[in-house]
Amino acid sequence: MLNAAGIIFQASVWSLPVHFDWGTRENCKNMLRDELARKFFKDGRQFDLEGLKLCMKRGYHYIDGVDGLLYALKQNNYEIHALTNYPVWYEMIEEKLRLSAYLSWTFCSCITGKRKPDPEFYVEVLHYLEVQPSSCIFIDDRVKNVEAAMDAGMVGIHFKNAQLLHEDLCLHGADVLANEMDKI
Repeated sequence: MLNAAGIIFQASVWSLPVHFDWGTRENCKNMLRDELARKFFKDGRQFDLEGLKLCMKRGYHYIDGVDGLLYALKQNNYEIHALTNYPVWYEMIEEKLRLSAYLSWTFCSCITGKRKPDPEFYVEVLHYLEVQPSSCIFIDDRVKNVEAAMDAGMVGIHFKNAQLLHEDLCLHGADVLANEMDKI
């Protein structure tokens, strides 16, 4: 039986502007919310933190079909973990989307101190889960992260959309029936 070691997807369709700096230059492990806010912009500019967070939170939504796919995987008893480079503000995603109904926020960079595509991140995941790499499916929207997971021996799937992910999961032996995806 396959274990879904990570189902990663962009919670929103927007990308961060290049002047944001939430962990690109340094690791955000144990970085306090206030400290992250001070270091959010590379140039240290002043900004309305609560307004920014509200704007970001409004942008979070499930990509079409992903919630149904997560539901179907959960119904089939797949163990699903988030492997994310997101800072402590991942809590805003949880608050809005309630992803913990489907997955565990086990591997957040702001907690583990490791970031994708660092090979040590994937080694830590495998060690924690106590599974063979080939029994884990790693899904990410960034090719370099998928390649790093595959280098660690995991099955890697490059996320493009929920329908293609469903097809890829089925090709790899995951038991995910399409009719279960419609039950939400």
